[in-house]
Amino acid sequence: MSSHSNDNKKAFAAPDGKYKRQVSAFRDVVEKGGKFEPEIGRYKLIVSYACPWAHRALIVRKLKKMDQVPDLLPLTVVNTFLGAKGWSLEDPDTDRINIRGTGNNISGREKWHYLRDFYLAADPNYQQRPTVPVFWDNKLGTIVNNESAEMIRFMNNCFDEFLPEDVRGVTYYPEDLRPEIDDFHSWVYPNINNGVYRSGFATTEEAYSEAAEQVFEALDRADALLQGKRYVLGDRLTEADIRLYTTIVRFDPVYFGHFKCNAAELRSPRFTNLHNWLRKLYWLDPAFNETTDFASIKAHYYASHVLINPTGIRTDGASTEGHGAEVEHLAEKVSKRNDKRPETQQVRTGDMLELFGLMPLYDRAVRPYQRPEPSNPPTMPGSEPDSVPKKDGEQKRLTLPKTFVHYVEDLPVRPPKRTGAMRHQRELTQLLMKPEYTYTPIVPFDQDTLQSAFTVDPGSQPALGIDTSLLEADELDANAAKKKKHALPDQTEPPKKRVVLISKKKRL
Repeated sequence: MSSHSNDNKKAFAAPDGKYKRQVSAFRDVVEKGGKFEPEIGRYKLIVSYACPWAHRALIVRKLKKMDQVPDLLPLTVVNTFLGAKGWSLEDPDTDRINIRGTGNNISGREKWHYLRDFYLAADPNYQQRPTVPVFWDNKLGTIVNNESAEMIRFMNNCFDEFLPEDVRGVTYYPEDLRPEIDDFHSWVYPNINNGVYRSGFATTEEAYSEAAEQVFEALDRADALLQGKRYVLGDRLTEADIRLYTTIVRFDPVYFGHFKCNAAELRSPRFTNLHNWLRKLYWLDPAFNETTDFASIKAHYYASHVLINPTGIRTDGASTEGHGAEVEHLAEKVSKRNDKRPETQQVRTGDMLELFGLMPLYDRAVRPYQRPEPSNPPTMPGSEPDSVPKKDGEQKRLTLPKTFVHYVEDLPVRPPKRTGAMRHQRELTQLLMKPEYTYTPIVPFDQDTLQSAFTVDPGSQPALGIDTSLLEADELDANAAKKKKHALPDQTEPPKKRVVLISKKKRL
């Protein structure tokens, strides 16, 4: 449902300055026995990685593993820059930032350069703004649906017969939770999903203030609802999470500043529950992580909305401490500008420290004790520099070291003879991540100190758990002769006997 050209801000605002969103025009479904039968090789999904509405369909496509079935629902990705002619598939004529999409990869439609071409093919009289996502039927040459809320529902089961067995029958709009999901959407959509746009595209102060206030009232409500929960409705992932996520993940990078929703950041203490929910979805579920492209998100918003951001300058982003979904420097590394998304994502320890806000503690407690890196570290198998030439002048691919040997070989332990075994010793990883410290030598006590420490005086305050009267009686009975032998002639009263516990074998 996203389509905002660079100069028509007032075109979709009412006379009172309030933002108005157009109604989607194509509302069919893919289903057996209907006009649009489920088939492989027939349908295409046209999206923008920047758009929160298209992001919904990307997540469900990933959750249902449609991306694992060849030619079931391939992607066509538009460019991030949205110009006066709408979403484009060719290089736009602009000097503003643009991240290129896939180009037009739909067979038989290669000469179409704009999303508008698909809309006009489906309806020659179409006059509204072309929006994404688009569920395109390449067999009939028409649009099945362009409403994301409906699209993600029929995607729950329309292709189940072609999907891996473990996702067949899985739905994110289960019947027993539908009343709760519908109630959740009834206030999240107008005040959060669409609320940030009502704030950002308002053309009067009154319209902006009203929209921004409603955004944060709804965010407070969502934060309270998520307290103690893994998902919005408890322990089950539903479309309530999917539809909320695509707005929340864009909040701090874009909506906070660009759309003036700046009463508080999502990662602030005000939204602890909402922030934790967001981080868990982003970091623990590839369907959310691998479909979130921060580079495309920022490029689109900051470059396309000329009236809001005339210079087209993108922000560097807020500090990455504490905001799992806003580790932008990491996300941009794995972000692809085409449909070939990474299967897995490598996350460095430093990124995780930043994610959970531990960098200040690391700087204070760990960094001062780190051993400086050697100027010429030993070369390990598999870690040769990438300048080593291969045949025909081809450069050898840079790879990471296969072991930790070069990090620990100066420690007072003997590394295993077979260096490959290092990879399986987790204690080495722990050792590398802990600060160095000075060992305090253990000095044995002398005999007098030990005797004093383990001696009980029967006449003194009884020690905890020891009946000194038993000790005294036992000592008098066992050593009566020894007492006489050691008594002094001029003593009128014999001294109190000190009982040495460590010298007695009798059990107390």
